[in-house]
Amino acid sequence: MAQVKFAELMKKYMQREDSNDDDLARQLKLRRETIFRWRTGGIKSPKCDKVKKCAQILRLNPIERHEFLMAAGCPDPDAKPPALTPEEQNTTTNNGSNMPDNDGPVVPATTTRPIIHPAQFFGREDQLERIFGAWKHVPLEHVAVVGPKRSGKTSLLNYLRFIHNEKKLRDRQRHDWIKQEYNWVFVDFDNVHMRRPESFLRCVLKELQLPNDKSDDWTELAEILEDNIKKPTVILMDNIEIGLQLPDLDEQFWGHMRSLGNNISKLGFCVTSRKSLDELEKLAEELNKPSPLINVFGDIELGPLTEAEARELLGCTSLSKADAEWILENSQCWPVLLQVLCRIRLESEEGEDWKKEGLEKIERYPDLLDSSQ
Repeated sequence: MAQVKFAELMKKYMQREDSNDDDLARQLKLRRETIFRWRTGGIKSPKCDKVKKCAQILRLNPIERHEFLMAAGCPDPDAKPPALTPEEQNTTTNNGSNMPDNDGPVVPATTTRPIIHPAQFFGREDQLERIFGAWKHVPLEHVAVVGPKRSGKTSLLNYLRFIHNEKKLRDRQRHDWIKQEYNWVFVDFDNVHMRRPESFLRCVLKELQLPNDKSDDWTELAEILEDNIKKPTVILMDNIEIGLQLPDLDEQFWGHMRSLGNNISKLGFCVTSRKSLDELEKLAEELNKPSPLINVFGDIELGPLTEAEARELLGCTSLSKADAEWILENSQCWPVLLQVLCRIRLESEEGEDWKKEGLEKIERYPDLLDSSQ
């Protein structure tokens, strides 16, 4: 007997009882978004105590209850499965495992933190086309991603390094930007280990699984890097303006980084900044360490999502059309504002009070709202 998917049973029994996401979420003391994910296949292994309670609320008979619990991966010791016909017995197979698939991440994300899981990343098609275009051929080019605070720069860097694992993506999410295998190294200048030349390079070498403990001389460590890059490698440097202000990362260090970028054809840099390249050059001059590294970058501006990209994100939620349109307009299509407003709506009761709360919350992001004026 073919096992019916849990999501299909959820939809079937909810329709029969004329139940909706709000009602069921309230009775089960769950978020509405959780019920939405149950009936759309977003959660393959829900909590069994909640599934049993749901079966009770939906008034399932013993056979329905058994099938419902089995589809959710929840054994039902109080129920017996219906007898199989001879034909069903002959076609039943055992794959050797009753272990359900692990739950995927919440899509879209409703966090205000940078996105890490690539399945939660939406849009940026034009920017990604340009970025990956810079790395399709040797020598690799260097890219600077510039955008206001909370515009999604760190999320973009995380996406660049994790997008290539097809198993971690949404259905039909693009992943064929580049064909061959690359090395990806993530550097955050907020990390205390990145604040001295030798510790910076040692961390990079460690990420590349290269020797990194034989010297405290950062020039020797740089030579190890230069001698051992055999396949295309991209160093992703978040918050480069912070790096420029670190006293131990001086003019000599940045000059040497430029030399590495120029002389190692398979090495590319991608940096993020809230400041334009011109502003970064001025900052370096003010710090009395003019950086020759800055002028090797081509810059890519990170603005809001396109309307189509924002609609794709909202289309993965259980929002009504009216709520989605309101969020689209008031978020101005900035990813973090879309996520904030989605979370507030999905966690709120019916009514309009959530809109006031949402507008108050997004006032905390003046850099985004002001940049869209």
